[in-house]
Amino acid sequence: MKKKMLSFVMAVILSVMTMTTVTKGETTTAPDADKKVENAAGFKYESGNGDISLKVMEMLKVITEDKKGNWGAGKKVTREEFAKMLVQVSNYSGKVSGNASARIFTDVSPSGQYSGYIKLAVNKGLMSGYLGGKFKPRQAVTLEEAVNGAILLLGYSNTDFEGNIADAKYGLYLDKGLNKKLSLKRNDTLSRKDCKNLFYNLLRAKNKENTLYGEAFGFALDSKGEIDYDKKVNDSLKGPFFVASKWENSIPFKLSTAKLYKNKISCKKADFNTGDILYYSTDLKTVWAFDADSDIGYKTLLDSTKKGPFLYGSNWKEKLPFSIANAKIYKNDKLARVVEIGNSDVIYYSKEAKTVWAYDENGNMDYLSTLNKYKKGPYIAKDSFINSLPKNVKNGKVYKNGELSSIGKIADYDVVYYSEELKTVWAYDNKVYGVYESAKPNKVAPTEIVVAGNTYAIGSQAVGYDLSAQGNIREGMRVVLLMGDDGTVAGIMSSQTLEPVLAGYVLKVGKHVSKDSKDKSNLNGYVRIVDTNGNEQEYDTTLTNIYEGDTVEVKYISGEAVVSKTSAPLIRGEVNSDATLVNNIVISPSARIIDVVKGNYIKVNVKRLADIELTGQNLIYCGYNKAGEITDMILSDATGDLFQYGILLTSYITEEKGFDPELGEYTRKIGNYTYDINGTQQTYTTEGVSFGEATGPKGFLIKDNQIKAFKGLNQIKVSAIEKNQVRGGEASYPISDKVAVYVCSDKKYYLTKLSDISNLNEYYVDAYIDKMNLEGGVIRVIVATKK
Repeated sequence: MKKKMLSFVMAVILSVMTMTTVTKGETTTAPDADKKVENAAGFKYESGNGDISLKVMEMLKVITEDKKGNWGAGKKVTREEFAKMLVQVSNYSGKVSGNASARIFTDVSPSGQYSGYIKLAVNKGLMSGYLGGKFKPRQAVTLEEAVNGAILLLGYSNTDFEGNIADAKYGLYLDKGLNKKLSLKRNDTLSRKDCKNLFYNLLRAKNKENTLYGEAFGFALDSKGEIDYDKKVNDSLKGPFFVASKWENSIPFKLSTAKLYKNKISCKKADFNTGDILYYSTDLKTVWAFDADSDIGYKTLLDSTKKGPFLYGSNWKEKLPFSIANAKIYKNDKLARVVEIGNSDVIYYSKEAKTVWAYDENGNMDYLSTLNKYKKGPYIAKDSFINSLPKNVKNGKVYKNGELSSIGKIADYDVVYYSEELKTVWAYDNKVYGVYESAKPNKVAPTEIVVAGNTYAIGSQAVGYDLSAQGNIREGMRVVLLMGDDGTVAGIMSSQTLEPVLAGYVLKVGKHVSKDSKDKSNLNGYVRIVDTNGNEQEYDTTLTNIYEGDTVEVKYISGEAVVSKTSAPLIRGEVNSDATLVNNIVISPSARIIDVVKGNYIKVNVKRLADIELTGQNLIYCGYNKAGEITDMILSDATGDLFQYGILLTSYITEEKGFDPELGEYTRKIGNYTYDINGTQQTYTTEGVSFGEATGPKGFLIKDNQIKAFKGLNQIKVSAIEKNQVRGGEASYPISDKVAVYVCSDKKYYLTKLSDISNLNEYYVDAYIDKMNLEGGVIRVIVATKK
């Protein structure tokens, strides 16, 4: 979840504004504050289906609407009003110096609101007065007067015409298309609607220099020949900005007379909140605000201002470049309080939006990847390694194989990491044993190592050195791989150095050609095992009484692996609810455990043993450390997690007759099965074997797309469904996280959700558990039938 902080566009505004800018997409630095950068996300103004000519005239201040949208379309326009309109659509707009200092017409007061416009229009020849020094300001303007002003705005003068100048100007008015939507005679007076249409036509017309007159105001034409009003607005739009304190001081017009919108709905200033994204238009005197519920890509804009990830530890508040007093706080993307942020959380922040995001391992981001940036290691614990750790780290938290532990539990040859920021140590004792076969792609720069037929990625330069000509590890040696937190090899050594003892479950027994310690090739017996770390390995042995399904220990003596058969463990009893004790014997929180069924196996977290009853049938190996703690277990279908669960739909036996030259005729039974797992139906036929299973909810042990075994389930009539358990009578039964829920109708099964059948007034519900409660059983299948 890496975010790239982009360059800010509105640099000039940022230096004086408390409302700050955010850019989107790839940008270039703007030469000034008016530059608009095209954005991949953000607000784009759309005018809709209204009268564009009215919007254009309103932008140029030719027409003014009141709050109800009224603008007096039919009202006649006086000469003084027309003078102002002419100036507003000329390059003199904005240059009216205020009231005239002296009376230029006897009927125009120097202090009148139009006097400055009249003076400018007359001085530039756009309008003229009457004999006797009068302007007749309140007289309605005629089309001929309006045409004169419009033609002069296009750059023409009286010297450009011959003969009757008024007729010539009127002819040009028609040629230029200024009469579109105007059905007036030359002496007719103009309404506001007529003036709107006249000046809109003027903006679309070509001037004397044959260029679009509207270009002087930044307008262009669209494909239909109309003024592209939306483009004009979007080109001049300012934003995006984040709302901060006193943001209104940075808007270059009065908000009291402006139009305000929140998520495109008319609103009040009080509706704008810290963290909202703003745009504004000086032309329209309008401000738009958007929050996370808007459709402008708020998250994309916000993410572009994010900085992080950081691992600040307990000092995270002091290291932020803003006060968190009024900041927004999120934990795992949910609104939170400051106290919910932990010292080991990964922090992102946006100074512009005054927002903090914190994530732990449950958050929607690559927490471990970020955490690893602040980890130092890997180190191999040995001798006085612990004493070399920083003091604040030694006194901090310690984790062993992912479980909370203590500094004293770190043993020699553990792989260790630490973080000074988090005051935390992580130690791992996951080891792989076997014969070193080769390095890939070569010994000079190896990236992988092959041990006991399996390939492992190298995660430490020290390992590469040990495999080189200068190192002490050679092909054919029995080695121990010290595995890091990411599953790569952090260290390697000769098994003679460590002389470990490991336990495993026998997957295969056979003979092969291998070399002995004197490099001689011989036909030797061997066993292939899966050890309690879940790693498969092969070992030569001279024993002949080892079979598939046995448990063995492998001890290294003088660097040679010696395989011995183990006896059944004597431990019996229920594991406590914390999975820390059984029969008052401590179970190590980092115990290595596998569960096996018919050659299939899975690694088991020690917490999975909680409340399980260990018996002579489901516990087949138990190993201890020097302190008497249980460190290794091999279980036999103790968890039920090796099976997939669903419905056996059909089960029947067919017979196939055959003939063997030695045995004669024979009849072979064949099992035929149809089953549903996760809503997908499949068929399976056994060759010469029939399981003889009845239909209904089952467990299926499947390997290589073949059913190896079925597991019968115990039925429970459900009287109540609670959050993570069902009740049957007086007893409660836990529901598996992967429970399969079906509705049965007319003997057909339909996959559904637990929430859909939880109303027991509508359904009869049966739950199916893999074992009874004392054996650690959980509900694997639930079937509902409509009442």
